[in-house]
Amino acid sequence: FLSKDPAVRIAAKRELESALEHEHFDILGYRIVPVDSTVLGANSAKTEPWSEQVFVSHPEARGQQLESLLYLARKRAEAKLTYESLYVSSFSTKTIVYKGMLKSSALPA
Repeated sequence: FLSKDPAVRIAAKRELESALEHEHFDILGYRIVPVDSTVLGANSAKTEPWSEQVFVSHPEARGQQLESLLYLARKRAEAKLTYESLYVSSFSTKTIVYKGMLKSSALPA
């Protein structure tokens, strides 16, 4: 998740890219995650983040080594940025995290 402010978003992406390049990742591209903001209330809409996915590859690392390098790159970027400018919900080859808001009544008992 990134800031809706374009200047903050661009700076955060540059910092993330720097952290990835430090670990020798190649940045393949970004994908803006489609969202339906029409269902949000006024307060939620004010704080809705910008959602993008980054796609990377590594010339050598595989398996656990790849996971470790992704973790290190994520931590390097997060150490230099605020939660409001960058929040990484998942940076893994094994796990995809979907974030959503729902009422507790929608959860099974």
